[in-house]
Amino acid sequence: MKKWFHQLMTVLLVFSMFFGSVNTAAFAEDAPDVQLAQSNTIVEVDVSQYAIEDGDTAFDLLVKYVGEENVEYDQYSFGKLVHTINGMKAEGNDYWAFYINGISAPVGADNYAVEVNDVLTFLYVDEFTETESVMLKVLNSDEENIYPNSWAINYIGEPTAFDLVKISVGRDNLEYLEFDFGNMITSIYGEEPEENQFWSLIVNDIFSEVGASDYTLQPNDEIVFQLVEFIFDEEDDADNDSGNSGTDENEKRKLRKFPRTRKSRPGSYPKCD
Repeated sequence: MKKWFHQLMTVLLVFSMFFGSVNTAAFAEDAPDVQLAQSNTIVEVDVSQYAIEDGDTAFDLLVKYVGEENVEYDQYSFGKLVHTINGMKAEGNDYWAFYINGISAPVGADNYAVEVNDVLTFLYVDEFTETESVMLKVLNSDEENIYPNSWAINYIGEPTAFDLVKISVGRDNLEYLEFDFGNMITSIYGEEPEENQFWSLIVNDIFSEVGASDYTLQPNDEIVFQLVEFIFDEEDDADNDSGNSGTDENEKRKLRKFPRTRKSRPGSYPKCD
């Protein structure tokens, strides 16, 4: 295992507050079709209530949930565009918006392969529909934003910052490990932490004191995932022990507590499809 991983794990045991937990759901082999919410303007599907197979899409689950006869769509080269659910047809500027775990989906329903703990939401959007939004950035160690989209991301309900990054960048571009104390992002767009580095969560220019899975999105948040490095100033510690330091001790604690960005090699990272 890489040297950086062993050192990073040591850091994480002390600063585990930076990493949230991922709630898991048991796979329901023969669970009944349980309705989360369904009306003429919103349909929610709890994927854990279905025995899904590899390759099942959000569109497949929608059809299973409301019935094939209650879903109408147009077929395009990029996929299916759902325009009617349960007889509610989107016309003019209205449309059926698709959300995954509360986050506006970056792909169409028939292009998203579901996971067992997903909650899929189809929301009828018209001029009176109000949704909140946030901004997302993903900064590498050179402080370059490698998230390719610059527009605001809509959300509904109470999704977390981890939901935001997982859905927005796509699971093919995100790798993470799960531990008892939470999860640890190990790669975004192929950018892996080097020695003493980790992926941190910054909310509105402030380093978060909770993990990404424990931070609930708030309207107009700017959410940043940044590759940073803990710098432990051994010289300052030695000076302090000898009583020769001219730096205020409170200032030293601040420098050791907060991570700083490490300038390192430019990364190579794939973009979203």
